[in-house]
Amino acid sequence: MSDSKHQHGWRRGRLVAAWATLMTMVALLFTAQPAEADWFGLLKVDEGGQNVTFASDEDNLDHRLYWNHFVHFEQYDQYGARTDLSVSELTSGAWTNNTDIVWFAASLPGINGDESCRVVLSSGVCDRARIRFDETMTRAVPDRMGWFLVCHEFGHAYGFEDYGNGDCMAGSANPQSPPADGTLSGHMIDHINAYY
Repeated sequence: MSDSKHQHGWRRGRLVAAWATLMTMVALLFTAQPAEADWFGLLKVDEGGQNVTFASDEDNLDHRLYWNHFVHFEQYDQYGARTDLSVSELTSGAWTNNTDIVWFAASLPGINGDESCRVVLSSGVCDRARIRFDETMTRAVPDRMGWFLVCHEFGHAYGFEDYGNGDCMAGSANPQSPPADGTLSGHMIDHINAYY
């Protein structure tokens, strides 16, 4: 009789442990970030250094002042304040080959902005980036689009690809109503802090 009770208790203990394990796995499944949120690792700009420099190469003063409104917010309030990343701006037009990111406004029919590599190291890592913002389309939309677009293009320069998890790297956002408010997600901050 006592052996039977002991075996019954042992089986019940194993069932409870198995159930707890299953519930833990289900909880992790529903709280884990989607796989596409891990699209970081292009290892761009500054080769893992502490300070990222950026400058405008915009000739038109009105265009430069307009876009600086967004670039300053993203660089200082987000990348330079919400992350461990240190950023500094060079005087407009005074960038050199050691400047990490150079940006300007341009006519880009059909797109809002783009980012491309200016210098590729022998290791295949992109060392310096060029960012362009479409002057025509984006000047007609509210600030929210500006924050989103700058966060998105500078995000590419810092190593992120497009993905759809709701922060500014969402690649399928309607330009007139970008997701969230064009800010960094915790996921982006973690990657930036780990790399830079």
